[in-house]
Amino acid sequence: MKTKLHLSKKLSNTLCITLMLCLCFNYGWSQTNLALNSTMDEFTTTTNDNSDAWDMSPSSTVVTDQDAIDGTTTPSPYRALWNNSDLDTWLGTNCGDDSEAPGSSSDGNFDYSAGPTAGVATRGVKINEACRRLYQYVPVTAGTSYTLFIESRSEVAGVPSEVYILNTEIADETGFSSTSSTVDAFLDITNDFSSSKSNATTDNFTKNTLVFTPSGSFVVIYIKSPLAVDSSTEVFFDNIELYETASLSVDKSSTFTLKLYPNPANNYVIVESDNSEILEISIFDTLGKNVMPNSVLKNSRLDVSSLNRGVYFMRINANSSQVTKKIIIE
Repeated sequence: MKTKLHLSKKLSNTLCITLMLCLCFNYGWSQTNLALNSTMDEFTTTTNDNSDAWDMSPSSTVVTDQDAIDGTTTPSPYRALWNNSDLDTWLGTNCGDDSEAPGSSSDGNFDYSAGPTAGVATRGVKINEACRRLYQYVPVTAGTSYTLFIESRSEVAGVPSEVYILNTEIADETGFSSTSSTVDAFLDITNDFSSSKSNATTDNFTKNTLVFTPSGSFVVIYIKSPLAVDSSTEVFFDNIELYETASLSVDKSSTFTLKLYPNPANNYVIVESDNSEILEISIFDTLGKNVMPNSVLKNSRLDVSSLNRGVYFMRINANSSQVTKKIIIE
């Protein structure tokens, strides 16, 4: 005998939403930063080893804080994943200086997690020669949306940085450009000039964001600043983080204040900012699909009546900042 279970439409929808929320909070919806040593602070004794995470040919060993006490070394966790000696050799031969690795720097951004007036100095990496590159190999899932966050500060105006998401480990830069077949995504950072370092109360780094969908099973985060040629033109980087876009269920820190209501919503949501102009809004479903790209507000109101009931993620761009908010459509 077959038994049929009949649910009202309202109860069925409620159960669906509840189930989706349970899945979100219990099965893989926490944020996982895929970038290694993204803060450049993991090695506090032998601080130069922090830049190894962003070197195309990392050293075979690192010195952890315990190693420094014991007088030992540890096999490099980075060298186990990548070692692009071909590109290293090509740059050394064709680029004109003897170093392709970024330099470890005490002039990273400050950690403001304890509050805006309690910043703590942290380390970063820097480019101060035309041939230096940031390089990190990251396993990913093809066809899944990812979001890269990167903080940068150039010492002088007119020194841009080029951020490439590579789909292969290139052996040279012959004919290489942002439109090369080896490039899945590109970001040109042109607005991060600040002659002043960050301090305990003032963040002078620019927050940059790049959303992309990889074509293969890994990507290489590849960054260069060709006009950073000496200590007077150097560029600093810190807090390079990579997440699956759909995992951004908790707000990433942003440089602008934001109000979003009602949430849960039915036909519309209101999005307001007191200190920044909202330029663009996109909405992603739980699979990372952009279901409302490049949406525009009308009198601070966004029409979401076309969306089915469920959980979504709203990516909001304002000037050079970006924040992702979770919304529920009832």
